Amino acid sequence: MTDIRQLKDPDGTLFYPQTHIMGVIGLSAQIQKLDTIEIGAEVNNVTEEEKAIWNAKQDAFLVSPSGYKFKLIISDAGILSAERV
Repeated sequence: MTDIRQLKDPDGTLFYPQTHIMGVIGLSAQIQKLDTIEIGAEVNNVTEEEKAIWNAKQDAFLVSPSGYKFKLIISDAGILSAERV
């Protein structure tokens, strides 16, 4: 394992030397793995059609203490109402 080196400048301020991705053994592979997972999640979980629906209108739902689901509705005049679904 690589030692973490802490340095001190002439006025006594502590700092860590800067490095790059290739300077840390195995880090590049881990970052590539995370990038692949993130890209895969975007591709596999949300379709373009779903994105369009979500961007067009966002519905809000609430659940009552007895378990009934309600959809919140707001008119162009700002009047709030609820509809049981």
